[in-house]
Amino acid sequence: EGGGGTSVGADYDPSKRLLHLHKDVVIDWKGKAANAKPLHVESGEAMYIEEESKVMLYPWAKMRHDALNVEGGASVVTLENSTVKRVESANAKGTQVDPARQVEFASRQLNISFGEKMTVNKVEGAGASKLISSNRTSRTTVNSDRIDLDFAPVGNQSLLRSATTYGNSVAEAVPVPRGGVPTADTRILRSDSIHLVMRDGGREIDNADTPGPATLDFVPNRSGQPKRYLRGDRIWVTYGAENRMQSFRSINATTRSEPAGKPAITTESKDLIAAFDPITGDISRFEQKTDFRYQEADKQARADRAILDQSTGLITLDGGARASDATGATSADHIVMNRTTGDRTAEGNVASTHEPDKKGTSTAMMSHEEVMQGRGAKMFVTANGNKIRYEGSAKVWQGTNRVEADVIDIDRSLRILDAHGKVVSQFTDSQKADAKNVPAITTVRAQDLHYTEESKLATYLGGVTLFRPDMNVTSKELRAYLKDGNAGSALEKALADGSVKIVSSKQDKGPAVRTRTGTSEHAEYYVDEGRVLLEGGQPLFVDSVKGRTTGRQLIWFANDERVLVNGEESKPAETNVVTRNRKK
Repeated sequence: EGGGGTSVGADYDPSKRLLHLHKDVVIDWKGKAANAKPLHVESGEAMYIEEESKVMLYPWAKMRHDALNVEGGASVVTLENSTVKRVESANAKGTQVDPARQVEFASRQLNISFGEKMTVNKVEGAGASKLISSNRTSRTTVNSDRIDLDFAPVGNQSLLRSATTYGNSVAEAVPVPRGGVPTADTRILRSDSIHLVMRDGGREIDNADTPGPATLDFVPNRSGQPKRYLRGDRIWVTYGAENRMQSFRSINATTRSEPAGKPAITTESKDLIAAFDPITGDISRFEQKTDFRYQEADKQARADRAILDQSTGLITLDGGARASDATGATSADHIVMNRTTGDRTAEGNVASTHEPDKKGTSTAMMSHEEVMQGRGAKMFVTANGNKIRYEGSAKVWQGTNRVEADVIDIDRSLRILDAHGKVVSQFTDSQKADAKNVPAITTVRAQDLHYTEESKLATYLGGVTLFRPDMNVTSKELRAYLKDGNAGSALEKALADGSVKIVSSKQDKGPAVRTRTGTSEHAEYYVDEGRVLLEGGQPLFVDSVKGRTTGRQLIWFANDERVLVNGEESKPAETNVVTRNRKK
């Protein structure tokens, strides 16, 4: 009932209710539902077991149902109320073709279940199972030990709804080259099990996921594109139009990117989300959270959260961020790195170290031997790490030598340092091996500082104050000439201009403090000689013990307490000497 067929030779055993079709068997089941698509079967030989409602097909069988075609070895057709409910076929392969897509599948044992209107409900494959889904943009091949295909009835058709694989599963999506459209990477997903869900219409993949550990490879199909690899405890993939990968997510993920001719890049994180360019299919954005780690040759980074924008080459690190390479390291609340240029921006509790370049000679302001450290609210690194800018309570130091300011700019290639706003610089005399005294510290305060290593000159502007043991200098401008780093005194000489005032205070005999004060418009202080020259603006030298001296030019030798006076022709030098009554 509901079917019929032909064969070359046949016999029927009524006692056993067996119908044997001998050769060149052709059977058609029409089904009972209205408009049901018939199932067409061909086989070398067939046996109908009426009591079991089964048809045995051997040694081969071919089946066609609408757009579905299946070929295999020995097969069993199970009937229910004269309607085909299940087909089991050994070493079978099948295809389902429509104008926009083709599905192919194969397995050592293939079972097909039918629903109402003779539509396919499910296909189960066991042993060396394969699924191939092809459309005009890509060809996806899935291999596994076992595969389950679920179909959804749409009218009189059956459209693939989902596919689930089990055991040694590999899904490879190869893009179809098209003129004018960049060819995306080939994507290979490996896991013990893979679950694929199709979009409505069954022509394109909507999403895929793995319930367990998986790997995802991106094999480039265009020159210059990097090869990429992802490993995670679980992977979720979302697809856009034309089977283009739209995004994926993974937990406990490790990634590796191998750009042509460049060092490999690896990352790790607890959670990873990636987005893809809808046109090229390339990865456009990575977001990794919790215990992020980054490695690229000697470049390393870590943070609570990281975002990589492929279009700009920017890596953004947030929360406990740290980045380092062979030239130094930076930690901050927020760091942005440019992988293309090497530029780096850091904000919030910035702390950094910069390795010395070991070239040239050192001074107390910039050393070639010691690591330079820095702090600030913000830091900007450009020009391959040669230009460094600190902003907001900025501070840089090497050993005991340091500079503080609102803003500090350093050019390591030109060996220039600029500081602006509330500048405080401190440098320490180098101590000789046989020295017993504590090295002297020179501290200078000003509004602005400019230092060039070529001239070893530090220029201070705006309300300048210089402090050394027993000597203070204030002026509007001060030029400090520094010595080489191992030359004893860090400061060679200081030239001050504008409302200059020099004060020296020393403990005199007894409890008294002896003060010497010099004022002028210009002054020169030579450290090793202890010599101070005052000139311009009616120089005046006042000794709290010996009195006061004026002249056109005053030269004071602090080490042996001498004062030389050069007066003008029309106005001789003048000295007022303090005398004291002494008891005989």
